[in-house]
Amino acid sequence: MSSGPMHILAGDIGGTNTRLVLYAVADATSSPQRGQSPPGEQVYLSKYANEDHTSFVDVVRKFMAAAEVDPSSVAVAALAVAGPVDDGRAVLSNLESWCFAEDVLETELGIAKVLLANDFLALGYGLLTLGDSDLLTLQDVAPRPGAPIACVGAGTGLGECFLAAAGPDADYVAFPSEGGHAEFAPRNELELEMLAFLKDRFSEKNRISVERVVSGPGLANIYDFLRAKFPHAVCDAADARILAADAQRGALIAEAAAEGDELCSRALDILFSAYGSEVGVAALKWLPYGGLYVAGGLAPKNINRIRGETEFPSTLS
Repeated sequence: MSSGPMHILAGDIGGTNTRLVLYAVADATSSPQRGQSPPGEQVYLSKYANEDHTSFVDVVRKFMAAAEVDPSSVAVAALAVAGPVDDGRAVLSNLESWCFAEDVLETELGIAKVLLANDFLALGYGLLTLGDSDLLTLQDVAPRPGAPIACVGAGTGLGECFLAAAGPDADYVAFPSEGGHAEFAPRNELELEMLAFLKDRFSEKNRISVERVVSGPGLANIYDFLRAKFPHAVCDAADARILAADAQRGALIAEAAAEGDELCSRALDILFSAYGSEVGVAALKWLPYGGLYVAGGLAPKNINRIRGETEFPSTLS
């Protein structure tokens, strides 16, 4: 290891983007308590589009070069990946050509220790560092010390996790979940029709996961259903842009909705109604009297749809 400052590299590798941040630390073994920020001083951070790179190693090398930091000074790289981790290895469905193996990354990057974790396992521990200023409160109820905590977050996919403690004064332990792959449950006639549409599209005669609806790609699925059912409501100009896009279809649908496109706005209504319902299901499954959190990329981009008199809070409760 180099004789300069010690660093920790933290990463969030999602289905669409990779986010990296580098911290300078005096002690790489310390850990924050609930409500405390992570130790160390932020040195550099950046975001990369996965489709622009051939491997995760390429992304890290570009990042370290831009930060002007020698990888040998990194004591540990803690990487959250959007998929299950088993025995130090992970395979991401959207990034099957990228290698995620702790020992391989240590060798190729020259970093002393690489740790892979499911992204929502990492997010669960991250919740413990949040302060009041980091949060937007939807329901103002005081959390019970030591009670379970749960989190649901939609972005490129749909993730869920929960945390438990042995008692009010015990440390929390986070547990990942693949709850986003649980069954989608329609709640009205239109959603029943949409379920049949999605089963036909994906040739899944037995089940459709909630992630097929509550996610960025899920928004595109909802739009495709609506445009097929209500062709008279399609805006030709917006529709052409949406159909020509690939990974950004969801973003274009949201933009069109903001510009007044009725069909796109209805697609968002359906998504956030289903999203609120799934958060409510998480509350029933885990009884998170220690806190129920909504995370992921969709929430901060659509704050007005998760607060006030909207579909999200009505289906949540």
